[in-house]
Amino acid sequence: MLTSSEVKSWLKEVPFRPFRIVTSSGAVYDVHHPDMVLVTKRVIYVGIIDSLDPLLPDQVAHVSVLHISELKTIPLKVPA
Repeated sequence: MLTSSEVKSWLKEVPFRPFRIVTSSGAVYDVHHPDMVLVTKRVIYVGIIDSLDPLLPDQVAHVSVLHISELKTIPLKVPA
């Protein structure tokens, strides 16, 4: 089980590396910018972005810390 502190440490990395939150149900939430996440003791709020404005979330997902099973780096896309 992961903790809120672990999520916060991923958000504070310099340089920031986009990462994926994976839950016990298999749901995934991609974090492309640290400003898109609000961390509380029991819930992580993840901004779901619209393709029109990548820095203004359309919706917010509520992710229980108890259900976060993994954090993993999102591989950077390399132009072909």
